[in-house]
Amino acid sequence: TFGPADLAFSTRAAQLPNVAGLDGLSSANNFEPLVSARYAGLLEAAEATQSLAVLRMMNVSVLASSAPRSLPLVAEAPSVGLYFYQVPGQTERAWVVHQARLAGDAAAALQMLADPTFDPATTVILEGAEASTGGRADGGPEPLTVTSTFNTVTLRGVLNEPGWVVLADTYYPGWVARVDGQPAPILAANYAFRAVAAAAAASSAASGTASPGW
Repeated sequence: TFGPADLAFSTRAAQLPNVAGLDGLSSANNFEPLVSARYAGLLEAAEATQSLAVLRMMNVSVLASSAPRSLPLVAEAPSVGLYFYQVPGQTERAWVVHQARLAGDAAAALQMLADPTFDPATTVILEGAEASTGGRADGGPEPLTVTSTFNTVTLRGVLNEPGWVVLADTYYPGWVARVDGQPAPILAANYAFRAVAAAAAASSAASGTASPGW
């Protein structure tokens, strides 16, 4: 834990990945030790498209930028040329969708992600998985509660229909998932994140845990 916050200054100054986790703040690539090529590619796509939908899909509510943005300014640090902007709209770390689009490979997934008609709130882009592209596009939210540590994520909720639980955590080696206590495959979702398929049930619990060594 690096001890009390005032003793961790040198750790922050070293700019280790997601060191803001020491203050209870997570960056969009969560707490993985390395920045993956997919996450780097996602950042490039977000910058190129200037898509607010992509930022919300990443669970980003505040954007730090050295360049001016046409977003509400919430804080600034002009001495270091850094400005903080509010991303409008609701953001969630996990949500449920009932429609999927299939991508043949990573490049195709990234291209779909950049499509302005793609709505991550209702549809997930999956790779290497069999999934129906039909289904319900609306019908109201199906809220999930999220409990997490640096090594586990537990999601609890009720699914009215079969769907996919999408988690805005990076797709990274070592994680395993269980749905209602049973092993479930982790799907590459929205190019850089992950999802699990879940059936409709009176109540469901999905959890993800890092394997030993991760």
